Amino acid sequence: MIEFDDFSKPAMGGTEIIKYELQERLPQELLSKFQIICDRITTLDSSKIRLFWVHNTADQVDTRHLANRGWEKFHKIIFISHYQKEDYQRTYGIPPSHCVVIPYGIHPVQVQEKSKDLQLIYCSTPHRGLSLLVDVFEEITDDYEISLRVHSSYSIYGWNERQQEFEKSSLYARMNQHPRIQNLGFTKHDELLKSFSQSHIFAYPCVYKETFCLSLLEALSSKCLAVHPDYSCLPETASNWSLMYSYHENPIEHKKVFKNTLIRAIENYSSYETHLNKQKDYVDSFYDWNVIIPKWISFLESIQDTKPKPRFQYF
Repeated sequence: MIEFDDFSKPAMGGTEIIKYELQERLPQELLSKFQIICDRITTLDSSKIRLFWVHNTADQVDTRHLANRGWEKFHKIIFISHYQKEDYQRTYGIPPSHCVVIPYGIHPVQVQEKSKDLQLIYCSTPHRGLSLLVDVFEEITDDYEISLRVHSSYSIYGWNERQQEFEKSSLYARMNQHPRIQNLGFTKHDELLKSFSQSHIFAYPCVYKETFCLSLLEALSSKCLAVHPDYSCLPETASNWSLMYSYHENPIEHKKVFKNTLIRAIENYSSYETHLNKQKDYVDSFYDWNVIIPKWISFLESIQDTKPKPRFQYF
């Protein structure tokens, strides 16, 4: 089975959506031969083939049990991007033969008719680049007929105290007061996909080290023109279909280059119609769950006769 750690149980972010989708879609008879652990572990089952399915970055505390050859306690480590795999290999010395990469899957988005006025969308937690986006949006709204939907809340991970602090911030107040910003907070996944399908530009000046980016993938499937930096796994996820700019670690410089790229997206959006159609075809062809699930089944079947290793326990 796929084990969900206590930390993730109240959360409903992209990672949690993927975990539940996968558990429902894999053949239960095949799945019963494995112990698939997501990010945090307590007890390892000596009777099962043990897989560590990693979603976090290599420098997070909950992955340090892989140090000192701790990765040997698992039969395989499953990564969600090649960027993430290489990060772990550098950090923990995990050999390539012990690794496999299987990306996230999506349901291809049913695109709705989009309005003539350009609709921008942001959907990630606030600390991943929202303040930078709002700064730029405030600077350019006098020059362009644009609006912004913000689907952003810490409550998606059950971080209620952090969300309460965010709601007291000047950033939160600025969004509520701006006539062209819809501050929509936490949004259920099906409603978020609908919002994507009605939007034109996915504005994501990301400052967070993503290991995969489900929202970017869904934006591409929604025929949104994506604007983001070449940071962490984003180039791999976008596969050259986005308007990508060079990331800068200085927030002031980052804001400048993001602003220039976003303006280019706004001014030239109408010229991207063919590009956006091809972009959707690509993403839907490679990341549809109907394509990803056979990859999982093939992988699990290829190792289902592996003999379980001795028992290990973690506390």
